[in-house]
This record gives sequence, C-alpha cells and structure tokens, in this order.
Amino acid sequence: MKHVSLIAVLFVSLLVFACGSDSDDIDATELLVSMDWLTDNLDNSDVQIVDIRQTTDGYAAGHITGAIQLDFAAIRAEIDGVPGQVPSSDVVANAFSAAGLQRDATIVVYDNEDGLFAARLVWTLQYYGHSDVRLLNGDFEVWNGAGRDVSTTATTPDPTTYSIDGAIDELRVDAEWIKARLDDSSVAIVDARTPDEYAAGHIPGAINHNWTTNVDNGMFKARDTLLDKYSDIPKDKTVVTYCRSGVRSAIAFFVLRYLGYEDVRNYDGSWHEWGNPDNNLPIETD
Repeated sequence: MKHVSLIAVLFVSLLVFACGSDSDDIDATELLVSMDWLTDNLDNSDVQIVDIRQTTDGYAAGHITGAIQLDFAAIRAEIDGVPGQVPSSDVVANAFSAAGLQRDATIVVYDNEDGLFAARLVWTLQYYGHSDVRLLNGDFEVWNGAGRDVSTTATTPDPTTYSIDGAIDELRVDAEWIKARLDDSSVAIVDARTPDEYAAGHIPGAINHNWTTNVDNGMFKARDTLLDKYSDIPKDKTVVTYCRSGVRSAIAFFVLRYLGYEDVRNYDGSWHEWGNPDNNLPIETD
C-alpha cells in the first residue's frame, strides 16, 4: 500500500508540474516586461517581438532590433455593421502565420501610442489562446529615447502555420451578455473613454476610468498607483471593459489583468454598437 501511495503522490506531483508550465499560470506581474528584460532577451530564440505601430514608414525608419511588423488592421474587422471587432479565427490565424508568429513563442508587443494598439494585440492573442504574450513597458519613443537597440533592417521570418483551436470566450462579451447582466451585482463595467464621452452617454452603471490615466509619458504607472486607481473595482467581480471600438478598453483590460483581476472581459463592440440608437440599448447620461 505504501508503494501505491508513493506512486499516486508522484503522479499528482507530475500532473501539477505539467499544469504549472502552462502560460495561464504566468504571474500577472510578468505580463508587463521592462526594457531591461527585453534588452536581455533580444537574442532569445524563444522570444518574438512584434511591432504593431500603425504607420509602416515608422517601422522602416527604425524599430526594436529583431521586431516583426504586424499590420494593426489585420486584427480588427467590421462584423454585422459594427467596426473594430476581433476577426474570425481563420482571419487571425492567416495574419499571424504570414507574419511568422510561432504558437509556442513568448511574444512581446509594443507600439508608439502608450501601449494603446499593443494592448489590443495582447488581448487578441490571449483571446485566441496564445499561452505567453506580454506588453513592453515603454513604447517605441521611450525605447529609442533611452538609446536602446534600434534597427532599420526588416525582420522577415519564414511564414508559419499558426493554428488556432478556438477562442477563450471568457475574455470577451457582446451587447446581449451585458444587457442581461445590467442588474447583476457581481459584474462591474469599466468605461475607458474620456470623461466627456462618458458624460454624453454610457452603459448604465459603468464606472469611468479614462485609459490615459494608466500611463505617463509612454510608461505604465507604478503597480501600486494603478491598484489605488482601480480600488473602486472589487477583485471578486467579473469586470467588463469597453470604449468606442474595443481598443482603449484593451488597455484597461490589460492593466486589470496585470493587477491580478482574474475575470476580466473586453467588449470590443463597445460604443459603436451600444451607442447606436438603432439597437435600442439602455443609455445613462451624467
């Protein structure tokens, strides 16, 4: 019996170890990487750096050494008349394959807009089950200004077969999901738009946290500062973030995940859908 018990313990230990190696168990604080960390990993073959800046000429003029360029338009689509939504898995898989992204790589994303577009790509990768994706703390302007490694030589990896088995539905919601839970005390809604946009009309019960208050001169604010900023959002709630088109809300989504909120979801239809008077959805004004 002692031998059987020992074997059982070893089996459970191996199972826990195997599960612990999955990226879902990455510590939340590791989602945001420092410039020092990336500098130390520029030659790491397990790390892929993705430049998601919207201007192609910016990449040609200079980018982080080894970074792969990805077109921001490839990760957004108009669906049923609502712009800015996440494309189908086939569309995203084709875009990632063409860019040479590897399914098992640690992907680090950056832009030149305070992490605005980078966060949307991070969310998209997470939504489609990429196990290890992170955001660089410091956009390209900060990186370049600090004298870090920059190249004008394009990185063109061979195309890959980036397979997507399905989406993680718990990371995204639609209008019907929200409408059915407007009176649900276990759900908190975060509006990442400006105070003026919020005052003009917002989802009932939403709390306004302007996305720009997460960053300062291209860098995310200190973790303690961010924790204090979101102290009005209890960690035991399901938190939904939205803005106008699911981009600014991706910053809020990322920050909340980084702060250790376990159930955060992005509403990428956002105000384009909810604020459309033809949809007859409830709107609150201040």
